[in-house]
Amino acid sequence: MQTLPAAYLVPLGHRATPRLSPGTQLRLKVDTRRRQKLHFVHKSSTLRVFAVDDDKKTPFDEGFWKNLRKQPKSNVFDGPGADVRRELNVSFTDAILGAELPLNYERKVFCSKCKGKGNLPSSPIPCSNCKAEGRLLEEKSLTVTVPAGVQEGSQLSLKQQGDDGNPAGNLIVRISAPSWNATVRRDKQHLYSDAYVSQEDLINGGAVTIETIDGTEGSLKVPQGTKEGAYLRIKGRGAPEKVNSKERGDHYFRLVVK
Repeated sequence: MQTLPAAYLVPLGHRATPRLSPGTQLRLKVDTRRRQKLHFVHKSSTLRVFAVDDDKKTPFDEGFWKNLRKQPKSNVFDGPGADVRRELNVSFTDAILGAELPLNYERKVFCSKCKGKGNLPSSPIPCSNCKAEGRLLEEKSLTVTVPAGVQEGSQLSLKQQGDDGNPAGNLIVRISAPSWNATVRRDKQHLYSDAYVSQEDLINGGAVTIETIDGTEGSLKVPQGTKEGAYLRIKGRGAPEKVNSKERGDHYFRLVVK
């Protein structure tokens, strides 16, 4: 009769799990109907055995060391890019008449090395160029067409000029514009200025020189007996009633004795 190692001696009629010691060879029968994998984990000098089906994934199936590395973020191609918001300072006159102004800003673009995936092609290794982000910051310059009639707080949306994505986000430009300058005040679509006249012109009548918002100079007739503080109006020379509207408000000139 063959004498077995002590670790395998089990009393007859008693079912027990053998205790494994370092160096002991573990023999397992392989079920031909179900392939199994063995995963050995050594912890506190104890050897533990796990039997896992092929069709059931574990953290080890993807590689032990992969869990210790920084994981690339989800593919940025999967969703739209974020909108980028910036503020653009516009002068009083440009807000009324419209203008084309330069704007510099930063946005996120796809990494050229990993093509936005966060890891190298056909590899789980994170991309070092973008640090597994999939995108990089880029300085961008463009010309913004500011339509006539914008005001403080107006917003312009430039499509697909934001962060890269599928599709790219938009660039949202908030207008910052004053409602007055040294000589003109704006109230919605109407403009207000002072025009200086002599007391004699108010009594006897005369003319006053004025300048409109677009730089046109002219003169307005002052009726005889006009009082100081009265307003003279030029129709249609104010600000657009709406953004890019052809309809414009009026320009009022208050008569002030010089």
